[in-house]
Amino acid sequence: MSGAASSTFEHFKPRTEKFSAWLCRLENYLRYEKKTTPDEKQCALLAFMGSEAFKRFFDKVPSDKKPENLSYDEITEVLRKIYEPGDPGRFPEELINAKKTASVFRNLHSHANASDVNKLHVGKKIQTHHLLEEVPFNYVDDHGKKPIEIMVRIRDQEIMMELDTGSGISTMEYPKFMGMFPNEKLHRNDIKLRTATRELFEPTCFAIVPVTVYGKSHNLKLYLIDRPDFPALFGRSWLRKTEVNPLDVNHCDYDALNHEQEAKRLLLKYPNLSKGGIGKIPNVEASIHLRENPKPSYSRPRPVPHALLPLVDAELDQLEKFDVIEKVDASEWAHPAVIALRGKGELSKRKARICGDFKVGLNRFLIIDDHPLKNIRHALDNIGVGKRFTKLDVSNAFLHMPIRPEDRKFLTVNTHRGLYRFKRMCNGLASAPAIWQRYMEGILAGIQGVEVVIDDIVISASTDQEHLKRLDAVLQRLDSNDLRLNLAKCSFFAEEIQFCGFRLRHQEIHKCDDKISCLKNAPIPKSLNELRSFIGMIQFYSSFAPQLADLAHPLYKAFKGGKDKFTWTPEMTQAFNAVKTEMCSPRVLVPFDSEKTLLLATDASSYGISAVLSHRYEDKTERPIAYYSRTLSDTEKRYTQLDKEALGIKEGVNRFFFYLFGRRFVLITDSKPLVSILSPSKALPPLAAMRMMNYSMFLQSFTFDIIYRNTNDHGNADMLSRLPMRSRVLVPLTCRPQVLKELHEGHFGSDKMKQLARRYIWWDTINRDIEELARQCATCTQFAKQPSKSYHPWENTEQPFDRIQCDYAGPIDGRYLFLAVDAHTKWLEVMVSKSKTSQTSLNHLRKIIARFGLPRVIVTDNDPTFASSEFNKFCQANGILHKTSPPYHPASNGQVERYVQTTKQALKKIKAEGEKDLHTAIQQFLFRHRMVNSSSTNKTPAELMIGRQLRSRLNLLQERPAAKHAQINEEAKLQPSMQVMARVYNGKDKWIPGEIMKPLGRKVALVKTSHGTWKRHLNQIRSSGGRARAQSFHEALHPALLVAEDPSEERPLNTSSSESEDTDDFASVGDSEETVETQEESPTQDTVNDQKDSPAEELVSNSGESLTQALVNASSDSSKGTSCENPVRPQLDLRRSTRKTAGMPPKRF
Repeated sequence: MSGAASSTFEHFKPRTEKFSAWLCRLENYLRYEKKTTPDEKQCALLAFMGSEAFKRFFDKVPSDKKPENLSYDEITEVLRKIYEPGDPGRFPEELINAKKTASVFRNLHSHANASDVNKLHVGKKIQTHHLLEEVPFNYVDDHGKKPIEIMVRIRDQEIMMELDTGSGISTMEYPKFMGMFPNEKLHRNDIKLRTATRELFEPTCFAIVPVTVYGKSHNLKLYLIDRPDFPALFGRSWLRKTEVNPLDVNHCDYDALNHEQEAKRLLLKYPNLSKGGIGKIPNVEASIHLRENPKPSYSRPRPVPHALLPLVDAELDQLEKFDVIEKVDASEWAHPAVIALRGKGELSKRKARICGDFKVGLNRFLIIDDHPLKNIRHALDNIGVGKRFTKLDVSNAFLHMPIRPEDRKFLTVNTHRGLYRFKRMCNGLASAPAIWQRYMEGILAGIQGVEVVIDDIVISASTDQEHLKRLDAVLQRLDSNDLRLNLAKCSFFAEEIQFCGFRLRHQEIHKCDDKISCLKNAPIPKSLNELRSFIGMIQFYSSFAPQLADLAHPLYKAFKGGKDKFTWTPEMTQAFNAVKTEMCSPRVLVPFDSEKTLLLATDASSYGISAVLSHRYEDKTERPIAYYSRTLSDTEKRYTQLDKEALGIKEGVNRFFFYLFGRRFVLITDSKPLVSILSPSKALPPLAAMRMMNYSMFLQSFTFDIIYRNTNDHGNADMLSRLPMRSRVLVPLTCRPQVLKELHEGHFGSDKMKQLARRYIWWDTINRDIEELARQCATCTQFAKQPSKSYHPWENTEQPFDRIQCDYAGPIDGRYLFLAVDAHTKWLEVMVSKSKTSQTSLNHLRKIIARFGLPRVIVTDNDPTFASSEFNKFCQANGILHKTSPPYHPASNGQVERYVQTTKQALKKIKAEGEKDLHTAIQQFLFRHRMVNSSSTNKTPAELMIGRQLRSRLNLLQERPAAKHAQINEEAKLQPSMQVMARVYNGKDKWIPGEIMKPLGRKVALVKTSHGTWKRHLNQIRSSGGRARAQSFHEALHPALLVAEDPSEERPLNTSSSESEDTDDFASVGDSEETVETQEESPTQDTVNDQKDSPAEELVSNSGESLTQALVNASSDSSKGTSCENPVRPQLDLRRSTRKTAGMPPKRF
């Protein structure tokens, strides 16, 4: 009976029956069954409560007890607390004590062990104050403050809803919904809801509405509650169908603002700002002031390209619609309309801007408004201390400003549709920027942390709450003046913005990447105007370059020669590249902060002075605020070094006067005497120069402490520059990808690339970048092999080419590759052949032996090519020991086998990158292979084989331009009519007197003698004691190739172009008669060749004084009493003599 009865008694169902009612039925049933003892009642209660109730009951049981150990009364008490927690009046009290309860949970969570934490989260589930369902516990630090809200769009209305993960449905107040959507179709309610106080109620109805969240639309069910002040809840039913996922957040701090949502809420507060169109500023009119008796200007319309006509017509219609322009039939003033395109992308999607070209008319008579524009650096300092930035862009800024009716006639433009008169201030008017800047500064005055430059407004603050208040104040003033914003160009609460050519972050000022890209790609100037433009570009970012004046000094010197004397020199090329590298460096400045210590460090060089203004932070680091440098004038270059250092201090203080005046700062110099001379606490020495007294009096207006800093520390030298390493090139960030590609050209692994890189270049992350490149190379990954196994090595060799190992690879592209590897140096030779035969192998070996000599041992496999009698006879005849590997054991010849794999893989990779023939690919692989270190020798094959490293394109990174060769015989003077002695080759006399008629080059001249006019080399001319007038050697000599007479023939000068003589390549030195070797060349070609490459002065015989020495002596006499900064000495090129002496070999130099 009992069993039958128990099967008919229903378990407790919390959703359909109250616990007290079910318990009453259970007790009646137990009395009926005559089970009235406490143990029987306890067992029945545990058996009939059901799985759902038992689970919740089990969670409430203390960890030190078991459910079966609790009495019947204790079990019922726990279940009553779960399902009948008490009257609704207790809920406000619990809410008041929420902070205390939350602190208890946090304390338990921080001190509990793992099992307790699990029970805390699982066993101690809390009931939320939300609707219908219970969710797993997440810690919420709300303190009764503002809930999380989300902006959604229902049809065309923006609604702010509370994000509620405890609510199973999304709700809204019924009267509010009907007021917003009176025609929406409503559906009968189908659910009941229970509050956290266990109160049951029903929604009035529900509606299926289109909801847009994060740009995506969904048709969702929205329940309407007819209760006053019922919140709009964004529940879990909507969360499942949208991209909003708050369940990923375990801790919500409501103090952190949802910046984007808050900004949108403010924009909804001022809808006029974002509705588009062109507003009109109330109660303000701009005026145009002209000089006396202006002459009206009238110009015809300019033609408009057909593709732009639709855009221009649309813009004219838009301006007429918003009362910006008006059509007129006639006007004394008419200026051509200029069309400027706005936006990017396809032409059809862009817009046209109508401007007036007033420069030839109105602007000539205009009294321009002189209101100053904002100092960009001061604006950056003002807003740079903020953590986040909001940037607002006023759309069509000038067109908001009305113009006085009597001044509108001056703003008439002539278009393809006739005359239009601007009723608002337009683009192109010279006074427009100043008028607009004054107006914007006026309406935004008094709001801290706000800067405006023309149509760009930037807002920042130290906290998000203050930022929001300032943004609200700015939007309110813009709205009251009927200004419109271009939301596409606005950004709210951004961590980084671009403002006036700079990138701005918290406590950081960067250069803009697009501006740096223009500097990086700037070509070499070809005229002074182009050079002036480049100097202007770098001056914009001059505050980022500490030594710009010294670097650009050769470029500034070009302006001293005048427009007609512009010559681009190698020194200017070096300076040009150095300036570009410096300007492209990732140097960062910090905004000025009046609360931090100011440092001013100055320095001076032979060409310029420089200064850097810095902040010292709490961690003792120094970060620059701005750099300054300028070149010295010609007068200042003659100052003593002490005066130059003092001038640098004076100019640095004057440059940063805005920051330094009225504040104490630290002045840093590397000149110890100046510490005493300019110290504010010491008197000026009585014998100090007047210039130093002026500097000291200038500095008396400032409050500073002057300290000495050693030169090594003064330059803020990087510690890495002092490491005991050889000089290597620090590669700029922009050049690193190209250098890495050069290192990986042979597709070697990371170890080989590192070894190669260590000889030439360095940067801080080079090892990581090389490893990343090798790991990401698609070609290397495609052809990657498993690591080779280790083999027993051969015995070491004592010298290069003592043992070589040979093998064939292929066929590759129908060709066979013959490989030979030197065991000592790892030098690899690869040769291509159509077939592999013994004769082919021997031909390859002969070529290799011709380069390196006979090896002692040759190791091959058992291929018939190497096992032939012909091959063995060759080895025996040349004393070569031929060793072969055992059959079916190629590992014995493992070294060349490994190189076979390496070669094949490298060729596949190289050819996979482009169309290259087999021979080119092999040479490229061999070139790189011989440059990288071998893992066994730790040296390159080239270093071991030929005793030096191979020169590659990587060497170009280290090589500096060759020093300019000194001009030869700079002091030498020569002119026509100089009396000389000319060499004679026919007759008794070896030298006869003559006269220089005309110099033909640096070493050739026409000499008039009693025997005729001869062309003679300088070695064939001697001084006769005559002196030339003061004329430079280079002015007197026309650059021509050195031509010497044929010693076997004496003939008068023939100016025919068909007759030619040649230059001597070797000059004899000795006491006997000289021999001059000649070759036939045309005089014209002589001149060209002499200009390209003329040898230095050659030695002549000891029989008399050479003309070269005579010219040097003459130059020395004529230049006495004058100074030369860098005198150029004549250079003598010692060449191999052609004289032969009996019993002695020819002399070599």
